[in-house]
Amino acid sequence: MVRTLRRGLAAVLLTGCGGGADVAPQSTTPDACKVGEAQLARQLGPELKKVVLRTPLPMKPPPGEDAKPAPSGCALVYEPVGEEMPSELPAGETMEAGADHQLAIALADSAGSVVLTMIDPSKPSPGRVRLVASARDVDADGQAELVIEESDGEVETPYRGLRVFAYAPGVERARELFAQALKVTTAEGLTIVPTWKTGAIDGKRAIIYDGAGTYAIYTFDPGTRTFTFDEAATAAKNPKPAAEPAPPIEGQPAPGEAPPADAEKKPTFELP
Repeated sequence: MVRTLRRGLAAVLLTGCGGGADVAPQSTTPDACKVGEAQLARQLGPELKKVVLRTPLPMKPPPGEDAKPAPSGCALVYEPVGEEMPSELPAGETMEAGADHQLAIALADSAGSVVLTMIDPSKPSPGRVRLVASARDVDADGQAELVIEESDGEVETPYRGLRVFAYAPGVERARELFAQALKVTTAEGLTIVPTWKTGAIDGKRAIIYDGAGTYAIYTFDPGTRTFTFDEAATAAKNPKPAAEPAPPIEGQPAPGEAPPADAEKKPTFELP
């Protein structure tokens, strides 16, 4: 369930949010990181262990308001106090095993009040994950999106995930454009963690997974404003499997194979 908190921003000026964004917010815009973190502390109280990452979310000014300072938002990655007692943990796991990062997004609404939204874990996530946040333009619309990369710290069977959220001036909640595990399956049946990048496929903006030459492609649908798996683009990008040779006909040599020396010669007939 999404939970929100509000606080007026009229008397709050930017003093610096901390790192990670590609473009720093204007110095006269409200400090969404500071206000959002204060709201998070009030909402969670003693259940908040620490805020581990504050990522400013720069925005373009609304149309016709280029002279005004651009608004900004903030993505807060935090760690709650664990609810499990040591006796309740799985065998071999300690209280410090694996990060348990959660996400909250602070954005200003049309009235200038900050709205803190607590984001549910992604559907592909296996449980405890570490989050890394950044702001970059994924759909090539000139406005940055919030990119969240997930990892569970495992070595033998690692989980990696990718989420993308869109946000805009005066809109109090971010909208999820993409949420998928980072994995591809090779022609040999191996599941591996790929690298990812953005690009264009057939004129469409795309998120491209590349796992050592095996690809999965997700293209942007302007109608739903989400990235969805593009089966045709993926099939066109991936190498085609080699065709298996046809089985030889009984009694005849396989293609490229010479007939045996002692092969029985068939009688021939000539027409008169």
